[in-house]
Amino acid sequence: MLSSSILLFSILFSMASATGHLRLELTASNDFSLQLRTNLNFKTIRMIMGNTRVTSFHPKTDDQPFLEVDFSKRGSSVFLRHVYEMRSPGEVTRQTFVLDEIVLLVSSKFECDAGFIGERCQEKSTSTSTTTTTLAPTTTIPTTSTVRVPPQRQDQDHHQSSTTNFFLCSTLVIVIIVLLILILIVFLAMRPRHQHIYIQQQQPDTPVKSYKIVLEDSGYQSSPESIRYTSSPTKFVTITL
Repeated sequence: MLSSSILLFSILFSMASATGHLRLELTASNDFSLQLRTNLNFKTIRMIMGNTRVTSFHPKTDDQPFLEVDFSKRGSSVFLRHVYEMRSPGEVTRQTFVLDEIVLLVSSKFECDAGFIGERCQEKSTSTSTTTTTLAPTTTIPTTSTVRVPPQRQDQDHHQSSTTNFFLCSTLVIVIIVLLILILIVFLAMRPRHQHIYIQQQQPDTPVKSYKIVLEDSGYQSSPESIRYTSSPTKFVTITL
């Protein structure tokens, strides 16, 4: 009981006399109980995997330039010691410790107590100014602007637009005509050619005319006992149609 009272009194005295403190942010890879020990303080923190726990230590006096912190796992005799420098407020340093296959990430920063400034937090702040900024809601009003175009400019634009449209229509008509001509040429070239065979009508057969030929001998007829003629006999051909 007496030792507990002395330890509590020393802690309160150190907190009352210190003008800066060491801030530690702790993150562990597994759940376990972490023990932190300094020359005046002893803490046990229940660590949960992935969650960050924050704790702080005050030095014994303002002139203490360093603070030794021992890290250990509860129930283990093995501990890791790291020395922190008690100056340069706001500067963040990071350390990594391995305790029985448990990874412990530590982010440390030395901070001044309220009302103190300086490299070692030994200077008192003379005045504290608070600036309050009030932001008024911003309302956006849509505006419509009308631009007046001179009539001459309108006529020029209309004429230019008409010329452009006429040129486009003419080009389109020419392209269509050329395509139709090409299609017609291809169609005629691919059209199969038909051979025309003309059969001359046969004339009816000319009827065959029969001719009767009668051979007649001219001469004198006589009996065998008659005298033969001295001149040659004459033959006459008579054709009867």
